[in-house]
Amino acid sequence: MVVSRAIALMAFLVLLSQSAVGGTKDDLKKSKSELNRLRSEIESYEKKIQTAKKKERASLSLIDTYDRQSAALRRLVRRLQQEQARNTAGAARIRDSIVVLETRLQRLGSDYASYVRSAYMHGRITAPVLFLSAAPYSELALRVEYLKRLSQQHHVDMEGIKADQTLLEQQRALLAENLRENERLIAERTREESRLAARIEERKGVIDDLRRNQKLWSQELDRRQRAQRALQRKISELIERDRIRQSQKKAHFAERSRSKPPPPSTAVPRSGLPSLPTGSSESFKPRSIPWPVSKGTVTARYGWHAHPELKTMTQNTGIDIAVESGTEVRAVADGEVAAVWWLPSFGTLIILSHGDGFRTVYAHLGEVHVAEGERVKQGQAIARSGETVSGSTLHFEVWKNREKMDPQAWLMSR
Repeated sequence: MVVSRAIALMAFLVLLSQSAVGGTKDDLKKSKSELNRLRSEIESYEKKIQTAKKKERASLSLIDTYDRQSAALRRLVRRLQQEQARNTAGAARIRDSIVVLETRLQRLGSDYASYVRSAYMHGRITAPVLFLSAAPYSELALRVEYLKRLSQQHHVDMEGIKADQTLLEQQRALLAENLRENERLIAERTREESRLAARIEERKGVIDDLRRNQKLWSQELDRRQRAQRALQRKISELIERDRIRQSQKKAHFAERSRSKPPPPSTAVPRSGLPSLPTGSSESFKPRSIPWPVSKGTVTARYGWHAHPELKTMTQNTGIDIAVESGTEVRAVADGEVAAVWWLPSFGTLIILSHGDGFRTVYAHLGEVHVAEGERVKQGQAIARSGETVSGSTLHFEVWKNREKMDPQAWLMSR
């Protein structure tokens, strides 16, 4: 019984050790692979930036590269934060296992001291003395059995002490390794945050040059129109994807209905296929949905506009809201993240599907908090705003199927 308890304890501590370093080997391998992929992506953009800077001071492609590297840097910093948090939790678990081991060693030491006292009290009686004594045979047999059991317990205790001392040393070494890894993660995170801040400042300088260059401004306006057409194609792709999913779901229900009688319950059976967002479209009534940012000024309204200097007409498919850089961007209604995408002129953007053909677009994002396929609630923070050629701006759009709509006709009055 004592041996089995010792084995169970050691097995528990081994499992605790594995979880302490952040999970299974597969989890660690996947995490390291993701970090290495992000590092490679960042260095690839770094090479492009250095090459572009040698050729010209300001260009749209250079701004794009800054944007994409900054997005990758933010993802890397976020991953490093997650790794650091996991390591910190792991260190706490290792400390707990060390406390368990130290407590057990103290108890084993106490048990061993009791054994020594018992051996001293009984060990001086030799077998011949026991045989010649006047004690009944049954009592002699019990005393011999007692000494035998005492010897066995001594052996078990000694083995337990040796095993626990070895495991304790391993746990202390693991804790030291864990703390060193945390120091490395903190150093890398600090370094990458500094690089991100430097890139943001460099990008501002490039944008200042771009604003003084009418030729590049004209190119940016053309590029924005191309980006709007690309976004419209993306919306069409999402509509088609949802149509296929809905058809598959209906076919699945029809097949189930043919194969067996309907259940007595009136509840609709759940499908193994991914469901589409439903019900949230009730939020979409004129002047009823909340703004995606808590405050900001609309600097470009929906529709066609004449550029004051270039004298060209351009269409804005949504509204542009001037905000402070890093402002929280929130979902205007319940829905599903249909896409997290990058598009020239729009930068990083999120498309949310809300059901009944309603979709919203959030562009010029600096940091994204959600992933494709994730369900979101109205008012949930999904991103932070970033920088554009025109300054710190959030671009927001509302779509009903393939039709672009004026967002201000749907947003609450301010």
